[in-house]
Amino acid sequence: DQSFGEAGIVHTAPAPVEPATFVRLADGRIVAVGVARRGTRAFALVAYRRDGALDQGFGGDGVVRTRIGTYAVAKAAAARPDGGFVVAGCASSLPRAHDCGDMVALAAYRPDGSLDRRFGERGVVTTSFPRAFPEALALAVQPDGRIVVAGGLFGDVAASDSRLAFPDSAILVLRYRAGGSLDRSFGRDGVVLVRAPDTKGPVEASEVALQADGKILLGESAVFSLRSDGFRLIQLRRDGTLDRTYGDDGRTHVILSRTSPCCSTLGAVVPLPDGRTIAAGQDSEEKRRMALARFTATGALDRSFGADGVAVAAGQEHAWAQVVDAFPVERGEILAVGWANVGPRPRPRAHYVLLRLTEAGALDRSFGDDGRVSTPTGVSATAAFLERRRLIVAGAAD
Repeated sequence: DQSFGEAGIVHTAPAPVEPATFVRLADGRIVAVGVARRGTRAFALVAYRRDGALDQGFGGDGVVRTRIGTYAVAKAAAARPDGGFVVAGCASSLPRAHDCGDMVALAAYRPDGSLDRRFGERGVVTTSFPRAFPEALALAVQPDGRIVVAGGLFGDVAASDSRLAFPDSAILVLRYRAGGSLDRSFGRDGVVLVRAPDTKGPVEASEVALQADGKILLGESAVFSLRSDGFRLIQLRRDGTLDRTYGDDGRTHVILSRTSPCCSTLGAVVPLPDGRTIAAGQDSEEKRRMALARFTATGALDRSFGADGVAVAAGQEHAWAQVVDAFPVERGEILAVGWANVGPRPRPRAHYVLLRLTEAGALDRSFGDDGRVSTPTGVSATAAFLERRRLIVAGAAD
């Protein structure tokens, strides 16, 4: 799109923010969300206008910083029904902290970047776990404004619970009311812990998605044995209890590698209009390929998709690649968005990559170059937004 940035690409270097994610606002602006590159670790945001230019008036001077506790890192963001947005991450209340500590932190913002002081305490909410270390990695906002936060809890979770393969971790899910108070009708006073007894290692949900019926779908990258890993999906009912009609007692999974336990990476969980779900990311085979799996509405692997439920972008010239988001388009097809390292080692160049898959999981050879579009950017894609027939892909490099 030649109207966007310079020849369709915007580079901000050096960027004032180390972005972990991006959120699209109702007016079409894109906000980069992460931490400030300099100074105290705090939530930090910058906004880009629809034409790709930095919004110099956002927050007053173009950069918004929100200090929470003694150390805070923003990890996830989502738009709110009122036109604003909410950011979630982790924070510490410990003096002289150099990393996240004992708190999940949320901050709600108005479209102009100012804190929404109707939310929590002057725009900020923290939830403390004094004997554990919480991580907030994913965020979704329900149509009624309630906020679902997902991640992991590490530390004093349930040390005496022998069902935990890794006794000091559990998937953490919290739900807040639109005003920032914990939703006491969800789980136990707004908090749900989900065990994963067959996972070999710490567990955390890196993705959360809302189903049309109000159920909550969690996704994680999982290690199943010393030689296998893949993606796991977990479905909760609206009250936070496991939906035991889904998959195997509320859980389902796909094994992507049987030769190495590291590191299949889940990049997106996408509910489809017909009730099926796409889980997409990267497999852990030698080439770290772009991988997508499709599940039925009941949690079974959909064997009609790809090869026994899994489609991988094989035959690529690059060494590593990953899907970061996917969108259902016409005729049941899927538009997958991600990144790939292209070119010879030791200095391959990062590209943004689009794949278009048929409903059966094959590359749509009529799209781009034999089913693919690859754009050299020098950075890895992090997020994507599809508005009508315009796709915006955002990413960052160290």
